[in-house]
Amino acid sequence: MANWVKTMSGEDKLIKILEAISSPVGFKILESLRSGGLRYNDLMERCDLDAVKDAGKFSLYIKKIMRNGLVELNISDKKYRLTWKGECISWHIKEMKRVCLRGSDE
Repeated sequence: MANWVKTMSGEDKLIKILEAISSPVGFKILESLRSGGLRYNDLMERCDLDAVKDAGKFSLYIKKIMRNGLVELNISDKKYRLTWKGECISWHIKEMKRVCLRGSDE
């Protein structure tokens, strides 16, 4: 984890996490990894990104998400995986989708 993240307040850390996943790409990365680890190209494909054309965009978002401790890269199998924190955020997103996209305002 970057040193600047360690010195931030809890509220600031949460804001950075939400910023990292607020884009469609960041959001899709988190959702794609919910089912397990994926290699770079497989993760890009799940996010509907072209490996050549969108590599820069993907790199930017995966780095943001990793800096915030939501995803890690397992060097031995070269797969990206959700961390415990990423699993927690992913679960909350799943619940928000369930409630918010239900279709009625109860």
